Amino acid sequence: YIYFYIGKIYERKKLYAQAAESYEMEVQKYPSSKFLLRALVKLYVKTNRPDQAQRCLNLILNLSKQKD
Repeated sequence: YIYFYIGKIYERKKLYAQAAESYEMEVQKYPSSKFLLRALVKLYVKTNRPDQAQRCLNLILNLSKQKD
């Protein structure tokens, strides 16, 4: 999860665009990771990007449905 941790560093430094890019790169590697998707949701909510947050929430819901 190296890009996740890089994203956390960017987020702490308030470099939100770079944080989102890092998280998204990690999601590309692990597309079924609810953990990573939730990190993106939180970042998108924090940065007032509701459409992107909703997209990630929908992915989480779809992953939950697949597991049931």
